[in-house]
Amino acid sequence: LSLRQDNCLRARHLLMRMALPAGLMAVLVLINFFTGIIFTIDGHGFYVQGPLFNLLYGYAIVCSIVGAVWSLFHIKHLSIRRFVVVWEFILICAVCVLIQAFHHEILTTGLGICLGLTTLYLFINDPSNRIDRLTGAWDKQSLNQWLQEQMNYERRLHLIAVELYQLKSINRLYGDRLGDRVLTEVAKRLRRAAGSYLFRLGSGRFFLIVTDLKEYNRLSQSLLEMFRNKITVGSETISCPAILCGIP
Repeated sequence: LSLRQDNCLRARHLLMRMALPAGLMAVLVLINFFTGIIFTIDGHGFYVQGPLFNLLYGYAIVCSIVGAVWSLFHIKHLSIRRFVVVWEFILICAVCVLIQAFHHEILTTGLGICLGLTTLYLFINDPSNRIDRLTGAWDKQSLNQWLQEQMNYERRLHLIAVELYQLKSINRLYGDRLGDRVLTEVAKRLRRAAGSYLFRLGSGRFFLIVTDLKEYNRLSQSLLEMFRNKITVGSETISCPAILCGIP
């Protein structure tokens, strides 16, 4: 199995392990209306604890701990922003559950879940999460989504791929910090030439898209001229050649 397939398989096994206790808790909550096995409400509007009352809060705390431990074990695969969002969700839900656990008359569990889901929704739909932090170009996920939208409208597109094939050599000779500055400068020039349709697919791989054939021809010539010249970054003047491949 590839590394990606192995990670997907592990994630699937984790979901299957968590699905069973989640399903059991869902059944208990549903039958609580008829049995009062978790809690009931008396004639005065107060909680009356059932035999499995503490199980409800214990399950919520265990889920929070599992989520926290999972995020710590996978911190290398999560961006800082994703890691922070996971912990925001966990802390919001855990605090609200604990408040209701000690003050049953304050119904904050539902509030915590709603606030946590709102945090996740805002994160997922934040356009800045699909922008490459180093270069400011759109990332691969944005490219896939944008291309799908354009194909749905049957729009004609003209594509140019740019591969900075000497980027690794630049990193070895001058260091990663200067290499990142070279990458940032190249991205800035590409954006200036192509406008907003600039996507970064890999370490030194970019994708440029235009919707007009004349603009495609102009951009192709502009890129050829751009990569013939050296790039000045700080006190260094560096040659950064590129492979260009276009689909008119």
